[in-house]
Amino acid sequence: EFSAAMNSRNVKRIEEVNALRTTQFAEDASPLAHPVRPNSYIEISNFYTTTIYEKGAEVVRMLSTMLGQDKFRTATDLYFDRHDGSAATTEDFVVAMEEVSGLNLQRFRNWYSQAGTPVIKVEESRISDTITLHLKQFCGPSPNQPSKSAFHIPISIGLISIDGRDVLGQAGTASKFDVKVQSDLNFENPNGDGTLAFHFDCEEATIAIAGVPPKSVVSFLRGFSAPVKVNFPRSDTDLLHLASLDTDGFARWDAAQKVLGSMIATPTSDLQSAKALLEKLTHSAMSAPDDGETKALLASAMTLPSAPYVLDQNPGRDIIELDRSRDGLLSQLGIALEDSWEKIVSHNVSDNPYQADGKSIARRSLSHLAMDYLGASIQQREPRTAWNLYYDLYQRCDNVTDRLFAFSRLLRLDASFAEQKSVIIQDFHDRFNESALVTDKWFSIQAGCTVSGTLPRIIELATHPEFDLHNPNRVRALLVTFATVNHREFHRMDGKSYSFLADKILKLDSLNPQLAARVCTPLTRWQRYDLGRQERMRDTLERIRRDCQSKDLREVTQKSLGA
Repeated sequence: EFSAAMNSRNVKRIEEVNALRTTQFAEDASPLAHPVRPNSYIEISNFYTTTIYEKGAEVVRMLSTMLGQDKFRTATDLYFDRHDGSAATTEDFVVAMEEVSGLNLQRFRNWYSQAGTPVIKVEESRISDTITLHLKQFCGPSPNQPSKSAFHIPISIGLISIDGRDVLGQAGTASKFDVKVQSDLNFENPNGDGTLAFHFDCEEATIAIAGVPPKSVVSFLRGFSAPVKVNFPRSDTDLLHLASLDTDGFARWDAAQKVLGSMIATPTSDLQSAKALLEKLTHSAMSAPDDGETKALLASAMTLPSAPYVLDQNPGRDIIELDRSRDGLLSQLGIALEDSWEKIVSHNVSDNPYQADGKSIARRSLSHLAMDYLGASIQQREPRTAWNLYYDLYQRCDNVTDRLFAFSRLLRLDASFAEQKSVIIQDFHDRFNESALVTDKWFSIQAGCTVSGTLPRIIELATHPEFDLHNPNRVRALLVTFATVNHREFHRMDGKSYSFLADKILKLDSLNPQLAARVCTPLTRWQRYDLGRQERMRDTLERIRRDCQSKDLREVTQKSLGA
């Protein structure tokens, strides 16, 4: 909340959702899935997880969405007045929400007791000026939970007119729209805006909206109102409309990610949808106000989805092929819109001293995004020009943010710059070796460098005088970054990276078993990968299970292998 208030609220929400989708959703789909309120454990330290923290925070956010800001504040005041100084429970918190709101939250309690990520399937039909949405929810089996009861899911829905105005709620009324909404679900307009919050607390439901203006498009799960997956087939035309005009920042970003993600998953598909999307967004970027919000949101919307995100939509695919497809799309879109990327970079260069205010952060984000596309465009035909693009920024910038960005991009260029890379690596280290935090970044940027064949460098860094298994932050910077960010090298088919990580985990187990169990997490997600990698990851987990000493690591590996 602090970061959202200080900078871009939309971008902060997008960052939260990105982390939840790539990390917590993967945990929910793994053998280590557990409820927000676990019923049992072997080692309590293994439950300092993204499910407990991030998903737990989303449960609280859902209550805020359902009650609206004013009632939620009243309910939290009641909770603190009633339980301050006592050992309160989640049940105490939910009871306070019920008393203030008058809502029946019996099925909402399933969020605390049931593991897994619910999936909402949406079917849309249009007859004349009426849109009908048919919703179904389901949640697959989890360890010790073969079947689940329906969750109480707040679904925030909007409707965007052809000219980008909200059609629903008080905002729609203010714009003279006259629509009628009918549903077997309870719903309200809790914040008096263009969003209706529906209480989806059953397995199936229908929402009908009559009097819809022509070519209006449904905006679904606005603000990411619940930690769920959505299966809602949309046309590219509808997604482009939402990505360009939706008044909800998250929904705009999510629509853009769907268009770009589908291009990564099917690299042989027509590039026109992605190109049309970025043509609109780059045009907006070149005239975007310096308000600290618009440019930051555009930068997020134009950032290509990560390979793990696309893999979650297409389990069993080859992660390295997806990563290469992403790079290919970056290059194609860089070439197609090269003039626009150059203009965006030049429009957002500042000769003023570094500032950490929202406006400057947004400009840097947009400039870095444009430089990514521009660098991908020119490095194939003019590798030296690509090097100079990033090297010039590295040398002239007056802040660590720009220098970290330039440093990371220089390392991603091809092997013909090996000598220059060595000089840059040493230069960056010499500039910042007295700062532990920036030195962590020095390790993590090298660990995350996706150039093929970097495993020997990772092994070398693990013997560096400043790498220490006794230092948890340094371990995370090198080992966790390597296993979670460097998909191309960590998931190499010979399994050598898995073996390297296992060696380090087993050494770490005798020093810090809690951290060893955390570092093992990427291997526990083996089920989403292709069969060849699944086999190698399971073999690695079996080796760790056999040789580990701690309860922490034994619990994690046994549960992972028991799936």
